[in-house]
Amino acid sequence: MSFLLFALFVILGTATVSVQAATLNVTVTDAETGNKLDGVSITVTPATGNVATGLSDADGAAGFTGLAAGDYTITAFLQGYSRKVTNITLTTDVTESLEISLSSGIIELDQVSVTASRRREKVLEAPASVAIVSDSEMIDRVAPSVTEHLKSVRAVDVVTSGLGSSYVVVRGFNNVFTGTLLSLVDNRIASVPSLRANVYALIPTVNEDIEQIEVVSGPGAALYGPNSADGVVHILTRSPFNSQGTTVSLGGGERSLFMGSVRHAGVINETLGYKLSANYTRGNDWEEGRLEDDIKNVADTEKDSLFDIQSARGEFRVDYKPNVDTTLILASGLTQITGIELTALGAGKADGWTYGYAQARFIHKDFFAQAFWNRSDARDTYLLQTEEKIVDNSDLYVGQIQHSYGFGDVQRFTYGLDALLTRPDTGGTINGKNEEEDNINEIGVYLQSETNILPQLKLLAAGRVDNHNQLNDIVLSPRVALAFQPTDTHNLRVTYNRAFSTPGTSNLFLDILSAKDPFGVGANFKTESGINIRGQGVSPESGFTFRRSENGLPLFRSYLSKDFAGLEAAEYIPLHDPTFTNVMWGVGRAAVLGTFKASLSEQITAETLPALLLQQSPEAIQEIVAGLPASVLQLLPANLQQPGAIATLTTEELQQLIPQVLQGLPEPVLAGLASTMVTDISNGFAGVVPEQVIGLKNVLRSFDPETSGFIDVEDVMDVEPLEPTITQTYEAGYKGILMKRLAFSVDVYHSRINNFISPLFVETPNVFLDAASIGETFGAQLTAALEEPQNAMLKQSLLTLDSPEAGGNGNGSPVDELIKTFASIPFGTVTPEQAVDPNAVMLTYRNFGDLSINGADLSLTLFIRPDLSVGVNYSFVSEDFFEDVDDVADISLNAPKNKFGANIQYASAEHGLGLGLRARYVQGFPVKSGIYIGDVDSYFILDLNAGYAIPFATEPRISLTVQNLLNHKHQQFFGTPEIGRLAMVRLTQTF
Repeated sequence: MSFLLFALFVILGTATVSVQAATLNVTVTDAETGNKLDGVSITVTPATGNVATGLSDADGAAGFTGLAAGDYTITAFLQGYSRKVTNITLTTDVTESLEISLSSGIIELDQVSVTASRRREKVLEAPASVAIVSDSEMIDRVAPSVTEHLKSVRAVDVVTSGLGSSYVVVRGFNNVFTGTLLSLVDNRIASVPSLRANVYALIPTVNEDIEQIEVVSGPGAALYGPNSADGVVHILTRSPFNSQGTTVSLGGGERSLFMGSVRHAGVINETLGYKLSANYTRGNDWEEGRLEDDIKNVADTEKDSLFDIQSARGEFRVDYKPNVDTTLILASGLTQITGIELTALGAGKADGWTYGYAQARFIHKDFFAQAFWNRSDARDTYLLQTEEKIVDNSDLYVGQIQHSYGFGDVQRFTYGLDALLTRPDTGGTINGKNEEEDNINEIGVYLQSETNILPQLKLLAAGRVDNHNQLNDIVLSPRVALAFQPTDTHNLRVTYNRAFSTPGTSNLFLDILSAKDPFGVGANFKTESGINIRGQGVSPESGFTFRRSENGLPLFRSYLSKDFAGLEAAEYIPLHDPTFTNVMWGVGRAAVLGTFKASLSEQITAETLPALLLQQSPEAIQEIVAGLPASVLQLLPANLQQPGAIATLTTEELQQLIPQVLQGLPEPVLAGLASTMVTDISNGFAGVVPEQVIGLKNVLRSFDPETSGFIDVEDVMDVEPLEPTITQTYEAGYKGILMKRLAFSVDVYHSRINNFISPLFVETPNVFLDAASIGETFGAQLTAALEEPQNAMLKQSLLTLDSPEAGGNGNGSPVDELIKTFASIPFGTVTPEQAVDPNAVMLTYRNFGDLSINGADLSLTLFIRPDLSVGVNYSFVSEDFFEDVDDVADISLNAPKNKFGANIQYASAEHGLGLGLRARYVQGFPVKSGIYIGDVDSYFILDLNAGYAIPFATEPRISLTVQNLLNHKHQQFFGTPEIGRLAMVRLTQTF
């Protein structure tokens, strides 16, 4: 369809234009010294027609011929100098000369952002914290992922989770598979449609096509709606009218990395331009350090291919500009990736995952409209832990219109409407039983007012109303900002924002198996289900409600009900029910006896029998011999066949006699004797463990993914239907230019977050037998029985449980350990009425009440001279862990309290040389994100970038990047691999 549209525009846009040639000669000088400037980029832009570009030579001169008569805008730019824009009118068959003087103020004051206010404005005038990553900063950075360019930006947390995968948030609250930061590419939402996850590896845009990246820190919901409470990252690509030509690059590096890209842009005539780009990347991902549960089921023969990554991406775009005020842009793109991506339920292998989009944008003066369609197809993607296939054939349809209207220089209004329609299709995998009711419609309208109270004082007020079809109430998002700009180089502002994040498809409709019978109870007790672990979203109609008995205690359900108690599988059972607790006891008894006998069979064999007998007393051996069949007794010496004869011997006599006797017995007889011992001891154990116990009680214990153990809990709490997360942020900031060489910014903020939607965590405790009640009813009886002489060998066999090496307490008695064994078996689960699996441990989401954080972000860049700069940035948040929130659970920021960055950049257009050194320090922090729970250690990274324009005729550029130059192996998020050094080189040619 894209190519058909392209052909149509070629036909419609092609016209014969009669031009009369003019010539323009441009000379560029240094405004302070008068010296001619070499390597200045000069762009000649006509009101209509083709753009011409060139570089000044050693004499500061650049010539342009064959220009049509008309008005032109001339732009001159050189790194380290302020950009200069000049207008000129050319007439027929005339040669004009133009001299441009560039000021070495070094810092560019005219840098423009379109993200903070959804319209073009200077960064220094924007009423928000805005950071720009320009193409000059990216030119020599060889990067498998676009997120590499964000690692020097203040307030941004970039987590590298693999060779091409990463997660990005602003000001914390990170998660695996996160979508809390609004990510845009050319105004298009770039997240995966139904999963609402920012998988940057799926973005079709290639590095060579990026013009700049804008990062707005802090809430942006007043203009952008849901899921921009933390900020906005906006990737802007080049217009084909301003970037004609062909760029080809080939690169590679460590970990078998290969990258190849091509970009071509051109114009058909003065109204029609086009561009296309493609990239292919492959490599071998890191393995060491990944969560053991993620890869334990992967066969060694499969691991080599498991960590292979591949991606192929491409984009096509057509721009139609019938006049200077109007532009129509059509674009489409497609990406296919293979690699490992982390989810809250464990790592998934993306196998051929395909993501694509189609977008149409229309701009006429102050009117903007767009429609786009994002499409995801997970293909053969599956979860590694369960090998369950992940189906995702989901779509996102978005329509947006916006208009801006001003009254002179005093007042301007911006208003618009957004419609987001999410259409999940997970084939019954991710959304399970909710597959037919998981559509989400979000409609929002907004109005923003900008008032210039004084020439230096601007008041901005905005409001937004959003409706979500799966939520009961509308959401309001007000915004107020007061910006004071005493000069062109200083801006002070105070702002208030109320932003929101709505529950996504997974929050509401998730229904997926996370782990199948991980405790092994189903397999051990031969039941149909056992206890699985299952992720389930919160029903928007009912939430989750737990049923209780008349005494107020929660009811539970058990996988034993059908096979051992004659109950329906989903029937509720009261806690402490004497009948069912004895069912638990009986099942546990059989399991303990069976395990004990199996262990004995491994310990007592024909080979180990002599040593075991030598440890026994004469009385114990007499008991063993008394149980032998007559055919075996006849093989013993005659004096030992008499009843009680062995018991009269001394221990010393037995020590000499036993080896002699056993040596003369045939192998089958020894094996039979060992089997008899196993049977006798096992029967003795069965005799001291009663089949029924009176007075047993239950306890509730919740599965802890961090330790893979269980922790005691008192009760359960209903889960209310989810509400939007509301973030209110008060912020004060300054940005400015000092001494014409120092760019400085600082932001101080306080955020209060209500109804925070938690990551997945365990809501359903399991039911165990109470160790205390077992000890009261059974412990004393067992202790007495083990002191009986006939149970001496039984006691000795059980004492292996008491050794500290086996996890015992070493007090000389196995009773405590046996009680612990009976009390360590989960027999049921307290599940809500809405649970899909009545016996599963359920992972789900919940709103938490009130979290507050304070923070500050600071950045400073000193331009020592036009080609050399030094920068530092620092970010701080007051809390990285919130303990026992709402008396329910702990919440982690999943990001550091302190992080520090520094960089040195050298760029010489004259010598075609660029060098950069970037350092990052990240303080350690705790992680609680789905099944990924643990601590990240502090780490320090040093990255090197270098580039050189080879002085051949076409000046190809070679670039070198070494990430983690010192090879400091580290994890950037719990469960991700240890990241080592990655050296890459790339050769780029532009025609």
